[in-house]
Amino acid sequence: MNGQDLVIRMRDLQLRLDACLAEFGKWGKDRAKAEYDYKIENAAEILKQRTNGIPVTILSDVVKGQKGVAEKRLNRDVADVMYNAAREHINAIKLEMRVIQDQIEREWNKA
Repeated sequence: MNGQDLVIRMRDLQLRLDACLAEFGKWGKDRAKAEYDYKIENAAEILKQRTNGIPVTILSDVVKGQKGVAEKRLNRDVADVMYNAAREHINAIKLEMRVIQDQIEREWNKA
C-alpha cells in the first residue's frame, strides 16, 4: 500500500468508527432499558411471591424461574452481550487505525 491508499483506508476506518459509535449509543440505551425492565419485573415478582408466603430463603430462586422474570433477565443479558460486542468492535477499529497511522508515518518519513 502506498501513502495515498493508507490515507484512504484511514478515512474509511474513521467513517466506520463514527457509525459504530452511533450504534454504540443505541446499544447502551438498550442495555440500560433492559436492566430497568428486569429490575422492575424482578421486584414485582418478589413482592408477589412474598405475599403468597414463599419463604425468603428460596424466594430468589423461585422468582428467577418465573417466565416473566426469566424473559427480562434474558433480554438484559442479550443487551449486555450486544453492548460489549459493539465496544470490542470499536476497539478493534481503533487498533486498526493505529496500525494504519504507524504505516502512514513510516511511509512519509522514509524519504
